Amino acid sequence: MVNGPFERFDSPMNKVVMISMPDGFKGIYLLVDHMTMDAQSIVLFFKDVITIYCHKMYGYDYSKLLASYIEQLEKDLKYEANSKALNRDRAYWKEVIESSKPIYTDIQGKPRLQEQREETSNPNQCAAMNDGVSNVADIAQFHLEPEPSDVLAKFCADNNVSMVCLLLMAIRTYLQKVNDNQPDVSIQSTCARRATLNEKKCGGSRIHFFPCRTIVNLDNTFIEGCKIIQESQNNMFRHANLNPIEYMTMRGQYYKNAPGQTYEPLSLTYQPLSMRSSDVPQEINYKSNWYSNGVAAQPLYLTVMHRSLDNGLDFCFEYKKGKYTYEDLQSIYYFITRILFEGVKNPNATVGEVISNT
Repeated sequence: MVNGPFERFDSPMNKVVMISMPDGFKGIYLLVDHMTMDAQSIVLFFKDVITIYCHKMYGYDYSKLLASYIEQLEKDLKYEANSKALNRDRAYWKEVIESSKPIYTDIQGKPRLQEQREETSNPNQCAAMNDGVSNVADIAQFHLEPEPSDVLAKFCADNNVSMVCLLLMAIRTYLQKVNDNQPDVSIQSTCARRATLNEKKCGGSRIHFFPCRTIVNLDNTFIEGCKIIQESQNNMFRHANLNPIEYMTMRGQYYKNAPGQTYEPLSLTYQPLSMRSSDVPQEINYKSNWYSNGVAAQPLYLTVMHRSLDNGLDFCFEYKKGKYTYEDLQSIYYFITRILFEGVKNPNATVGEVISNT
């Protein structure tokens, strides 16, 4: 189904095919350009299709009208026209960049940064090249059962911590562990920019990404680390409308980094929307799957989402095959989940204790 990228002009940038599955399910195969739809748009699309199907087949209420994506684009264009909000956001990120320099923490430990320091003869270098390989990619999926997924959700509800902050805490603790307990860790965090009801319902692609940089010491508790991350995320959300490419350019120029040098070894997206909601009849059985298109722009991109059948969590690592193997991602998933449940079980344990116990 994937024969190459879509034509950019005067051509549809999606393909929708009706299919019959071997297990008896009837399905929809959707191939879409990410420029036109993000993950929340895809969930919204399929919920709309299922709701309309149930209306026609079983008499359920018709799908509610969606919001206008064009109106949201018009608001974005006004923002980009040198608005006060744009200048406030630009000033905020400039201050973040100039406050202090981050340091690269690789998912496979310190050797990558050490190699970069040797190549550049700069023992104090903090950024690293994290690419330079073919774009050929695949997806490694790991399934967390519904019951442990519910344990994580309950922890978040009881402690007033979002799921994305809990996931970031587990990932950064893993990076801290494999980088000789380095407390300064940066992860690329995505922001859906869908705070209002119209933004949630307008479809299209509204995703931006910014670094979530946190300094969590070994004597901080696990829950303190979650709160530190939450503060960082809240600040990001308040200033997430700035073009992230502008931010990355500003940072690279300020620290005089070479093209391709970064401080973040991977990106994280948490997809909170599930097709299992009050809008869709609960007795209808349906499932979904995400397929790789065979290429990736980033070496490693983790998406965590809820399964439609049982609401358990799927960890989907999109990775460049010239950089990582399936076994690499299997090992990372193992340690991330161990850290998650060790921290959830003992939220007042120190990060050092969580690392020692995992």
